Amino acid sequence: MIFVVVKILLIPVGLLALVTGYVRLSPELEVSGISARVMGFIALLPIPLAMLLTALVKQQMAAQADQVDQQHFEWVATQIEWGCLGGCILVLMGLVRTYGRKPRPMPETSEAPTHAAPADSKHYPSPNTNITAPPATTPQDDRLAK
Repeated sequence: MIFVVVKILLIPVGLLALVTGYVRLSPELEVSGISARVMGFIALLPIPLAMLLTALVKQQMAAQADQVDQQHFEWVATQIEWGCLGGCILVLMGLVRTYGRKPRPMPETSEAPTHAAPADSKHYPSPNTNITAPPATTPQDDRLAK
């Protein structure tokens, strides 16, 4: 029963990681980018992988014997599901260990942003300076000036 709950909890986490490309696992650990998307795909993998392997094992058991014992097959299917879930979780843990990093600190929003003028400020006027365009001259003005 517990593996059903874990599989169901992996679905939204996998979808979120796959769509956004970002997963924050704890206050000290995050994964982003293609690594998070791969982790999202792997988090969605246990259910279809278990279904595929269970179908293949059932087909193989049916091909080898005339009768497939239902109780024996339920035990085999449970082991396959646990194996798929455990394998995917181990791969996810390895990816977190490899690609996890500390989150970047958030910028403080309490202060207004300041715009400092560069060292060579003759090309960059200060924000308080009124900039006016030079008067436009037309070809007629040039002819009149002559």
